[in-house]
Amino acid sequence: MLLLDEPTANIDEAGVKAFEAVMKALPETGACVVFSSHDPVQPERLGAKIIRIREGCVEAEPASLD
Repeated sequence: MLLLDEPTANIDEAGVKAFEAVMKALPETGACVVFSSHDPVQPERLGAKIIRIREGCVEAEPASLD
C-alpha cells in the first residue's frame, strides 16, 4: 500500500506523465495506492476511484467499480 500526499505537486509535466504511467500499472501488481491531489482531472486520467473531501468531510460516496 502506498499513501501519497500531493505526489505531483512540484514536478514538471514530463515527470507527471511518468508518475501517472507507474500509478496506472501498480494495481495490476496487487498494490493499493491512495493519494491526494488538487488536480481535479488527475484521478480521471488514472481511471481511479474518486473520493472527494471538502472541509474535512467526505463530500459524496464514490461510485461503484463494477
